[in-house]
Amino acid sequence: MSSALRSSSNVTDPHNPEPHELFLLSLKVALNEVISLSSLPQRIISSQMYSNETNDPLVQSALHACEILFADAIDYIEESISSIQVGQEDKGMLVTSKIDDVRTWLSTAITDLETCIDGFKDTGKRLILTDEVRYAMTNSTRFTSNSLAIASNLLTILDNLYLPIHRKLLRHTTKATMPRQFNTITAQSKSDPNQNTGMSIQGCRMNPFDNLTAPTYLGRPWKDYTTVIMQSYIGGFLDPAGWASWEANVSTVFYAEFQNFGPGSLTDRRVGWPGVRLNITSEEAEKFTVEPFLHGSQWLPQAHIIFDGTL
Repeated sequence: MSSALRSSSNVTDPHNPEPHELFLLSLKVALNEVISLSSLPQRIISSQMYSNETNDPLVQSALHACEILFADAIDYIEESISSIQVGQEDKGMLVTSKIDDVRTWLSTAITDLETCIDGFKDTGKRLILTDEVRYAMTNSTRFTSNSLAIASNLLTILDNLYLPIHRKLLRHTTKATMPRQFNTITAQSKSDPNQNTGMSIQGCRMNPFDNLTAPTYLGRPWKDYTTVIMQSYIGGFLDPAGWASWEANVSTVFYAEFQNFGPGSLTDRRVGWPGVRLNITSEEAEKFTVEPFLHGSQWLPQAHIIFDGTL
């Protein structure tokens, strides 16, 4: 670490670096790893070693998806670096809102990396190249997680923790299916305890666009997750179990429903996992509305999005 600090012109004292300087250095290390990773899908496609697998259109699609996801992760880490560098110009003052944004961006970058691997699983095949990609991603995932942990520690120092998610509004979600597969409206993924990610769906209408034949659920657990669906219309297409089991440990789930209506909203046949909450209180639901969950007033008006921040 000391040699890396000495090579950085932005570090004021290599023997006693400031917290934001260590944070910035960790971000640059993570960025370099993800950039190195970004060419992996094309290298695999060009290699004869995996030609028996990469000739499959589903595998090709998964590899191309990885390219997009790696580029997305790079963008979010670069955004984090830019934000911290601006802070350095202000004498290194790292306000809570800035660190909170960085946590969101790094959480999303980690999710991007994990989603690449999940794409290979979704092909329904046991692929040798899955292990190759997972091994190649080891440093990228580890160093990005390290940066996220540093950001969380900085928030603790600032003594003002928030829990927003990646700041996007979900307009509609579709999941393509193959034979013997099923649809899910959500599939939230979280593996690092410092990730501040989750899904909240409020005031929506859930209906199929066409003739729906595959079993359809509100969500499936990938890893650790939080999903709340409230005050929404749910059509009769929904499987009464509500939530589909997957590879994750369902004991870590927090799946909540609140004041939904419509034929699919009946909860008497929902799965009985410990973390499935069939009717949370108004006080609990309030935490997942636009303002406390998304800090909507800070960015939605600039996007010209009309919203209701209350229950």
